[in-house]
Amino acid sequence: MISLSSSSIGLGDTLLLNAVARYLDSPTVFLPRKSKRFEILFDKIAKVEIVDDDKFEGYKYTPDFGTGLYARQKLRGFFGNEAEFMDVRPVVLHSNPSGEYWAGEYLKDKPNPVIVCWQVATEWQHVRGWSEDLTKNVIQSLKDNNKTPIVIQSGAKNKWAADTVCDLELDKLICLMRQVGEVVTAHTGLFHLAVGVGAKIDCIQPPDSELFNSSEWNYSHPTIDYHTWN
Repeated sequence: MISLSSSSIGLGDTLLLNAVARYLDSPTVFLPRKSKRFEILFDKIAKVEIVDDDKFEGYKYTPDFGTGLYARQKLRGFFGNEAEFMDVRPVVLHSNPSGEYWAGEYLKDKPNPVIVCWQVATEWQHVRGWSEDLTKNVIQSLKDNNKTPIVIQSGAKNKWAADTVCDLELDKLICLMRQVGEVVTAHTGLFHLAVGVGAKIDCIQPPDSELFNSSEWNYSHPTIDYHTWN
């Protein structure tokens, strides 16, 4: 079995286990019930068992070894030095006909679409989330380059001069992100999801600090460009 600690239950955290599971034979991933919606991230990769939240608190999580990318830290426990050269990007294989159809219909009147993800988890918004001005500048820059920005966000409070999709269920989001194939994003769980579906990514992130260490999160791959704000 592989599992995260009871405090690491976000989208990005869970996708770290996806990157580990794809190297194991017949793996089982344990998730707390509050993260049940993430079980589709392991389609065709691992068996998922859902554990009641109170019981999950006592589960022993898959340990970390060394430094660097978190997925590689966990893979070292299974493969030792061989883990240093493994591709640690997640791979999201989930799809279904209704989700793909919805995404295709939604994109019909949106030429050259690019998904924009500015939000991060509330407790990290002040560290990794974009400012209003940065978000507006990204949207305008895409428009100036004949792109159609599509903002993905939680809640409808924030209004942008762009097509905006609020609170989209994960199933449809995976299909939409895969079909669009290009994402401009903050360093958030949706960044890791974009990696998992094979999108071309521009990630705009803060400089390294005590609260953000890019060496633990940044995958190295030609499809991903990182940009640091001042």
